[in-house]
Amino acid sequence: MADTPVSEIAGIVEQARESFASRKTLDVAFRKKQLQACIRMVSENEDKLKEALKADLGATEFWASVVELDTVKVELKEMINHIDEWTKPESKSTPLLNLPAKSFIQYQPFGVVLSISPWNYPVSLCLVPLMTAIAAGNVVVAKPSEISVHTSRLLAELVPQYIDNGVVKFVLGGVEVSQALLKHRFDFLHYTGGTQVGKIVYKAAAEYLTPVLLELGGKSPTFVTSKANIKKACQRIAWGKWTMNMGQTCISPDYVLVHKDVEKEFLDTMKQTIIDFYGDPKTSTDISRMISQRHLERVAQMLQDPTMEIVVGGDVDAEDKYISPTLACASQNSRCMQEEIFGPILPVISVSSTEEAINFVLAGEKPLSLYVFSEDSKEVNQVLTNTSSGGACVNDTVMHCGNPELPFGGVGESGIGAYHGREGFKTFSHKRSVLQKFGDDVPIRFPPYTKSKLGWLNFIRGLPLESIVGGMKYSALIGLLAVAVYLGKRYVRIEM
Repeated sequence: MADTPVSEIAGIVEQARESFASRKTLDVAFRKKQLQACIRMVSENEDKLKEALKADLGATEFWASVVELDTVKVELKEMINHIDEWTKPESKSTPLLNLPAKSFIQYQPFGVVLSISPWNYPVSLCLVPLMTAIAAGNVVVAKPSEISVHTSRLLAELVPQYIDNGVVKFVLGGVEVSQALLKHRFDFLHYTGGTQVGKIVYKAAAEYLTPVLLELGGKSPTFVTSKANIKKACQRIAWGKWTMNMGQTCISPDYVLVHKDVEKEFLDTMKQTIIDFYGDPKTSTDISRMISQRHLERVAQMLQDPTMEIVVGGDVDAEDKYISPTLACASQNSRCMQEEIFGPILPVISVSSTEEAINFVLAGEKPLSLYVFSEDSKEVNQVLTNTSSGGACVNDTVMHCGNPELPFGGVGESGIGAYHGREGFKTFSHKRSVLQKFGDDVPIRFPPYTKSKLGWLNFIRGLPLESIVGGMKYSALIGLLAVAVYLGKRYVRIEM
């Protein structure tokens, strides 16, 4: 498929608005049908999708099948199984003075959503937020990455064959297309990618006060304390760093802060782990490739830094877009520590205490993820209590992202908002607060406000809501208020 002409973008946005105005996405059964169709699309086109992922990223069978395609199916099945529950009004307690009434939150679609997805997980990070927005009743204009060109064009070709053409519109192209899209008013903006572009998207959203979901990145640290199980730590860090797309993951372990007492053991064990996992990494079927020559050159230049000592790896084959899994001793001033690596280099920095490691992390921006390896619960709590990150894993890496019950998102420069599962549904929904009144008002509500009336109003307003409502029916609450008013008339001489 060809890139979308910039001249056609205004018409595409207008078509999306007309589609939402038809109100067909308000029907939950219609939304379910789209979710089911997307699962069918992935299942019926697995080979094509794997071929596209292979062409773009040298995707391995495990990564393409389990991480990319299965993730879409799991997330969408979660939505299908729970969407009836999620779309129901969420009941809330009602204060005594508001009775007789009921209070609830109504989850409504925002309208037309612009979803800009990245190249590193071009299937799941395109389809999951896109379909979450549809599950919430929105219409989506989807802009996949121009860098993962094979996968993006395949999705743009397949999606209209399965999903209602009115609820998702694909737009293909590079920077000029993204810029043209951001000039239009949307009801919600979703962007996954780098922090610098995220700021541009946020600025465009601010022009129209548009709410956003920004899933960005940053340098996700890994703590390895003196009380860690080193073998398990090395296996799980290596898996999260190299098996998962060769470090081209927004929540990849970016660097390791290892206690000096176990530094040598960690380095020796990690070297052996690389051999055990990949043998000769270049011929391993579990190692993917860099996305492009430009990204390869950026990471390869970090390997030339004299402040960094390569322990293992450091091999580059530009023609094959290959950089070997690289373990290196680094310092705070090393080039690889000045930006998110987004590649297969794993810098290791020695620290003398957990407190020193915490201060090291606090000196930088808040990361998207944080990992801590320790068998000491007090040490783990010390790290979790004194740091901030979008998400975290204890004695593992990356796996928190695979739990649809956990919201996934950043904080500070690593992002705004979160999604996955029910939290994703909530993110792509406007939460409208509703109070529905019944019957008559209590007599002390309206003026004139005598001293006695004000006394009763202050007394009732001061009662804890939980102690009043705790399982009581409205009739009982009304009875309680009636007794209060009666007693006030009889003994306090309320002037009504």
